Amino acid sequence: MKAFRWFEKALLAILSLGVTAVIAACYGGYYVMQKLAGGKVTSGGLPVGGIEVCLSSKSDAASVEADLVGCATTDEVGQYDIEGPDHEANQILNYGGRVEATDKDGVTNGQYETKVVDFGPQAAPVTVDIELTKVAEEPAGE
Repeated sequence: MKAFRWFEKALLAILSLGVTAVIAACYGGYYVMQKLAGGKVTSGGLPVGGIEVCLSSKSDAASVEADLVGCATTDEVGQYDIEGPDHEANQILNYGGRVEATDKDGVTNGQYETKVVDFGPQAAPVTVDIELTKVAEEPAGE
């Protein structure tokens, strides 16, 4: 009888580990989200809302390319905060990254040129304020 109890406990332990492994394989490992970058987007010193700001982290010091971490849209006062997995904070600390601001709403808040800002290795959260250039409007009737 004791051998059977021992077998039940061992089988239960194996099944518990197996279920955990299957869940991790299907859904990925657990990670903590944290603020990685934030700042303000302006043009001519005035805040610009409706701008998509994306953060990318570099994978090594010599890398020209960067891996997309996350994006956010600026609010009415031009502020943005980008969250991402905590392991990306290590990439930014070791290798730096890139922030790209893109006007996605067309003429709603005015039209602005896309701007890319690269930054060197530093601790997250990184503060990147971006000054955009407004696209010149064409005169009506042309």
